[in-house]
Amino acid sequence: MNGTARGVLALLTIALACTREKSPDEIEWKSFVGDLNIGDLTLAHPVTAGETGIFLRLWNSGEEVDTLMEVDLAGFGRVSLHRTTITDGISRMEPESSVVIGPGELVALEPGGLHAMVQGLPGALVLGDSIFIRLHFARSGMAFGHARVRSYQEIAELFDPGE
Repeated sequence: MNGTARGVLALLTIALACTREKSPDEIEWKSFVGDLNIGDLTLAHPVTAGETGIFLRLWNSGEEVDTLMEVDLAGFGRVSLHRTTITDGISRMEPESSVVIGPGELVALEPGGLHAMVQGLPGALVLGDSIFIRLHFARSGMAFGHARVRSYQEIAELFDPGE
């Protein structure tokens, strides 16, 4: 990742660190599987060639734990789960093997925190496009949806509902 991209991601990380979480009734849910509700499916317009982030919200409305095991963008590169950490002012991405969603829990995969990283994009993404996405859960199985390609400014507004 080049210096400009790191700077943009660092600023976005800082801006989102002080945000209020949305409640489940403030989110437009787009996909459902089992007791899981999936909303705000977003693919970031890349700031560097070949890689970008996937952001979304998961709400477990059931009484049993479920686990996000894998995210896939059929034909659009490799996807892995990461968590952004900041140590001594340096931002790092640490790999995550899965994401646990407890009963009644709302989990956000968002810039500056837990997210899915896409590497090896075959071409440019166009703002406003909708890309087919698959999410595999340990208990509920496969969920399908469409992630909208958005600018980082739109993503910051979507994941920062304000006060």
